[in-house]
Amino acid sequence: MTQSTEVRSEVSSLPRREPGRSEIDVQEVGRALRRFVRGSDRMDETLERVGEGWLPALLHRYRDEGHVRTPFPFYLPDARLGGEGGEPLDSLLRRALTGLELDAGDARVLTDNLPRFEKAIRAALEGRTGRIPFQDVAGEAGASAVQGLSDHVRPVLEKAWTVLVSAVPPGELLPFGGDVPLELWIHAAETRAHAVRSTLVAELSELRRRTRERLALELTDETESVRGLGGGPDVLDPSALARVSKKRSGRVGLDPARRDALLAAVEVIEGFLQGAASPALLVVETGESRTDAVRRTSGVPEMDGNSASAEAAADDHEAHTSTSSVWVFTDPDPSSRALELFLREADAWTEIVQAIRRCELEVEGTFDPARHEPVLGAITRDSLTQEELALLPPVLAVESSVRLRGRGLSALSRVLRSGWPVHVLVSIDPFDDTEPDRYRLELGYIGMGHRRAAVHQGTASEPADLIGSFARLSGRLEPSLHIIATANTDAEPGPWLHLGAAVEGRAHPVFIYDPGTGRSWSERFDFGGNPATEIDWPVYPFAYQPVDESVRQQSLELAFTFVDFALLDRSARDHFRIIPDGFEHDDLVPVAEALESSELSHTPRIPYVWAVGGDGRLTRLATTEAMLRGSRDRLDFWWTLQELAGVRNAYVQSAVARAEGAAAERAETERQEREAKFQGELDEARESAVKDALGGVAQFLIGMGDAPQAFAGGFGGAVGGLVGGTTAGAGGTGSAGASAGATVDVPTSTPSTEEAPVQPSAPAPAAPAADAAEDPWVDTPLCTSCNDCVQINPRLFVYDENKQVRIGDPEAGTFADLVKAAEKCPSRCIHTGTPLNADEPGLSELVERAKAFR
Repeated sequence: MTQSTEVRSEVSSLPRREPGRSEIDVQEVGRALRRFVRGSDRMDETLERVGEGWLPALLHRYRDEGHVRTPFPFYLPDARLGGEGGEPLDSLLRRALTGLELDAGDARVLTDNLPRFEKAIRAALEGRTGRIPFQDVAGEAGASAVQGLSDHVRPVLEKAWTVLVSAVPPGELLPFGGDVPLELWIHAAETRAHAVRSTLVAELSELRRRTRERLALELTDETESVRGLGGGPDVLDPSALARVSKKRSGRVGLDPARRDALLAAVEVIEGFLQGAASPALLVVETGESRTDAVRRTSGVPEMDGNSASAEAAADDHEAHTSTSSVWVFTDPDPSSRALELFLREADAWTEIVQAIRRCELEVEGTFDPARHEPVLGAITRDSLTQEELALLPPVLAVESSVRLRGRGLSALSRVLRSGWPVHVLVSIDPFDDTEPDRYRLELGYIGMGHRRAAVHQGTASEPADLIGSFARLSGRLEPSLHIIATANTDAEPGPWLHLGAAVEGRAHPVFIYDPGTGRSWSERFDFGGNPATEIDWPVYPFAYQPVDESVRQQSLELAFTFVDFALLDRSARDHFRIIPDGFEHDDLVPVAEALESSELSHTPRIPYVWAVGGDGRLTRLATTEAMLRGSRDRLDFWWTLQELAGVRNAYVQSAVARAEGAAAERAETERQEREAKFQGELDEARESAVKDALGGVAQFLIGMGDAPQAFAGGFGGAVGGLVGGTTAGAGGTGSAGASAGATVDVPTSTPSTEEAPVQPSAPAPAAPAADAAEDPWVDTPLCTSCNDCVQINPRLFVYDENKQVRIGDPEAGTFADLVKAAEKCPSRCIHTGTPLNADEPGLSELVERAKAFR
């Protein structure tokens, strides 16, 4: 499983599969199973029902919760101190331990006993919800963890634990519960709001100081102007007038109306800075589930009259409670109320923005009444800049998934289309709204249809991912929708594994759609938090042990489907029946395979999943066609998300296929062109080689024609005939003429009338001895560059600069290499010569084979 669950140790024994039983009535069981699958007879008691304790086979190893480490309790640093993110308790303790300055012995004792303290903290949080201060629960757990230890170890451990707890920054622990998504969103938004608010307060404090100096200087100048002009209207002091004029040079004095407006602006800023009732964020919920922020508050604080939240609270004190920074309202229509609160807050914020802009212009000395007064007077919420909107407190509507499937959907749509930064949080049961007679309403898909609204679908079992996504989207200046899967604390086989199974079984895929990150879907859509995104269902190996201990451990490859997840929901148990051991039939089909068919109803198939009972027995559970239709609905939405993410996208696949086809076509065309070019070059080389060879023969024969007649006669009548102008084709019998297959034109001369003197005939040259040594050679011009001989022995046969073969090192190969190469040569241009090594094995046979190539 891909969720953040870690098995601490293997389950004590593998599940066991019972051997088949021969006493069952196969036909009767088959008929009963088909009736059940089609839903025609749910009351038939022929088949055994599925009770408590059954788990999908792949979850059996997690059956014992003591073997599973989860990310809860989750530590959240104090938002007021700028603490971002969070981490699991075990990670927090180990990180704090690494930075402690302890004696080596004390550090070792604390390290060895850290699991003891962690267990004590988990026990102290049992049954508690909401955020609990870490230091409080750590002190309580520390006292219980050291009980029962020896007097020698206890004081050492108590001291070391106290040092570790003090090293942890102020923060809170959040155990698993139904309010986890809301608590995490509040923490993420509060952290950001405090950071923004602290920066704003610092900037406004500086602006207030400078504006006060400007006003004080103006009042001082006026007093000096009156006092420094002399004793009365009739007596003027020129030097005093010069000093005053010099002091006021470069600055235009404020008329009474302008000064009063600046004083009023300073008072507005002063009121904001001193307004203790100004909220960091606003939350609106139906009242069905109260946040920890509400539970910890007592009463309503005094509120600044400029705050829209104050006005709303004054209208209905019963509907509003708060802490110092989080104000929570209750309303039957949270989405509409949240949008209303934001707009009222934005309208009230315009007065502060007017004051800020006026003060900045006056301090900078650039205020022009004729130009700026109309602009300041026309400021509305629609004219606020992005930076000014970012200073407003975030507003969250906590909605019910049941309400949004009814009349609440229109209110949600108004929020998502408004363009204002109002956030909506929906907690959802992953198995909720799964009915065989209709499709499930996908709020996430509806949210993405609003285009500019961000959509985040996650699960409460992954607090680190959740708070990271909340922090990322809570600062957006456009709407966002968060759909978070939650589970009851008694969910099987534990709430965190239950939610992990929802993600694995495609009941609740996780994703983020953020239109602010780019123009393309590849930039906007983050799909990476799901397992096995490339296929329909994640597949895992599953090992089991047959009852017969002599049989080796067996293994299966199992897909985790929506039907596997549905087995965890008590309301779906009626959709499962136990297939008796020993029943085998060709119609038995795994659910994943059954879902590959386009037809799910009225087929003879009996779909099943593997499951393990509380007794460790591995068996198959048949499921209904209705459950298959629900699974197909989940799979259909999964396919939609895959396409949006560019995974198995039909358009992408089609484009890739076209591109690959075009590339293959280009490659084939290039191959054919290269082949044709090579063939042309080869034909040209062959033709040239033949011409060169025939030319050489002709030159040789012509040269022989000039030799003495007696020498020419030694070669027989063939040569003589050629010299005399007679070709083999004209009746000559010479082998040279026959092999050439062409007529050689030899210039003739008029025979001399004088008879040549008779010369003594030269003796015929002696025939070479039969065993005379001959070196191997290659008729290189005839080589076709086929590479066959080079592959046999690249040292014996080497290429020249024309990529035609010649003999390299004759001693680098054997006579067998020469014979083999000569036999493979298509142009018969390799001549073996005689063996260089008389002791080479099989020489007699090789010499016989080489006769054709001498």
